[in-house]
Amino acid sequence: MTRGAVRSILVLSGLNTSLNWSNCMKSIGSYEAKTNLSRLLDEVARGETITITKHGLPVALLVPIEPKDKSKAINLVEEIKSFKRIKLPKGTSIKDLIEEGRM
Repeated sequence: MTRGAVRSILVLSGLNTSLNWSNCMKSIGSYEAKTNLSRLLDEVARGETITITKHGLPVALLVPIEPKDKSKAINLVEEIKSFKRIKLPKGTSIKDLIEEGRM
């Protein structure tokens, strides 16, 4: 099976075919994936994407699921925005703080 055939299967299944296989962080053969599934799932839970190959051709991806609760991300964005609103004490500039950090 060629990569084109694999991409055709992905198109028929509705999966994203714009994926560049060579850029995936990790690739593993199907037998090794079956043998080490628990370890692979732990890696995926930490955010890594793993390509499973069969006879050297990619056939599946193990990818982390998106969290259903996006409130943590929203809260983080709000924290970053509020940080920008911090007022410096009178007579202090950003340049002064940078210079102080270099000492």
